[in-house]
Amino acid sequence: MNYNEIKGGHKGGHKNTKLDTTLSLSEDALQQKCVMWFKNTFRPIRKLLYMNHNSGRKTMMSATTDVGLGLTKGIPDLFLAIPQEWPGHHGLYIEMKAIGGKVSDDQVEVMKLLTEQGYLCGLISTFEDFQDLINTYLKSTRYGSQTH
Repeated sequence: MNYNEIKGGHKGGHKNTKLDTTLSLSEDALQQKCVMWFKNTFRPIRKLLYMNHNSGRKTMMSATTDVGLGLTKGIPDLFLAIPQEWPGHHGLYIEMKAIGGKVSDDQVEVMKLLTEQGYLCGLISTFEDFQDLINTYLKSTRYGSQTH
């Protein structure tokens, strides 16, 4: 999902039914599953996908320290530091949301700014969406299918 789709609200390709909700992963569990798949599938470039330290519960003191160190509200959860040759994105930011999760105003604003600077932003709610996004993105990089 790109910024224009995010701006209109997270619709996703999945119905938010009781069945989907009971089978969906928490955001943290989804991110862990996706990161492990990436690191095991794309071993030569596994260190180029990393998390941004924006989540988790913080004390007031640690939150203040983190903000002083550069923590910014709305930065997507993951970054893949590989540029595309075509259409020329500088890298891929990925925001993880459990099915039915809401994108915050800060996240929409940051993803808009990142898109304007030439980055691709994806919004992921399922493991399959993550796999599709990564596989599609990497086809347009110097790694292509060499990474498996």
